[in-house]
Amino acid sequence: MMSNLQFPPDLPPVILAVDTSHSRASFAISRGATIIASHQSDASTPHSKAFFNLLSLLLLDAGLLLAEIDVFAAAVGPGSFTGLRVGLSAIKGLSHSLGKPVVGVSSIDALALTSKVAGKVLALIDAGREEVYAGLREISTDGVPNSLGLDSVGKASDIIKSFNQHMWEEHLIIVRQSDREMDPFSLPLNWQMSNTTSTTAEEVAIYVDKSLKGPTSLGLHPYYIRPSDAEIKRAS
Repeated sequence: MMSNLQFPPDLPPVILAVDTSHSRASFAISRGATIIASHQSDASTPHSKAFFNLLSLLLLDAGLLLAEIDVFAAAVGPGSFTGLRVGLSAIKGLSHSLGKPVVGVSSIDALALTSKVAGKVLALIDAGREEVYAGLREISTDGVPNSLGLDSVGKASDIIKSFNQHMWEEHLIIVRQSDREMDPFSLPLNWQMSNTTSTTAEEVAIYVDKSLKGPTSLGLHPYYIRPSDAEIKRAS
């Protein structure tokens, strides 16, 4: 559903954003495009146990009550199937109980934005099975990610080879969300790894603030790219 949400120019919306698509969940609150509180979970703690504790800490740091949140937002994947279900269910429940709008943002878009550059960015997210979800984005000078082709999933080495065949002449930034480091020497010479300085939840909040200034897609719709193991088993 598309909608225009109107907020007074002198009173920017307070946005709560979460990303549970990765082993380390991230949470952020922004007032407009300004981050006022941010937290990340420990990778060893399941999201189902950490979610509301981190939410309480986040609100405490921001000096806000949950009822003062104007817009709820979440990264919708791709990523951990279990993690996404926990985060999206919780955010949907909070927005519904408070009667507040909810907005979803692709995890690949959010990760690409953590590079803080304008130009082509290849975002890679750990997909398990020694694979990654991959998406190529063109980041505009005003921080809007535009998709270049279809997102995919596969082994990191195969993904890099497939993109390098078409982009060998171009400089490319690569940003990865994974518990495993990528060998920088495996990258083409004209590519470079990005050192991120923000979390994906922070980028979700900032991007949602931009989106609210025009027609905005409301609602949360998981973006998985591939079926879960449980779905594959049911189909077999």
